[in-house]
Amino acid sequence: MVTEKVLTDEEIIMIGQQDRLIEAGENGHILPVTFARAIEQAILKSPEIQSLKRMAETLDEKIETYERFGEICEFEGEPMIHAAHLEELRDAMEQQA
Repeated sequence: MVTEKVLTDEEIIMIGQQDRLIEAGENGHILPVTFARAIEQAILKSPEIQSLKRMAETLDEKIETYERFGEICEFEGEPMIHAAHLEELRDAMEQQA
């Protein structure tokens, strides 16, 4: 598990102060959605998520290439790909990890 902080305490406080004008509850406390958004942004910026995004992009590019060159076919209505291409995909994903 990564312990690196993506947002500093000051950044979270700043986000809370900015949103207080918009999302302040009756008692002046920041509504939970503000902190949920801060957590969401921290997660989206995490190295693990960035790595998964790069892996997904690589997979999409390779599959698109296979489709473009007719290397993905259908068998009984289901898409099929040659085992060698699956191995290429696996190798590409291992390099991304």
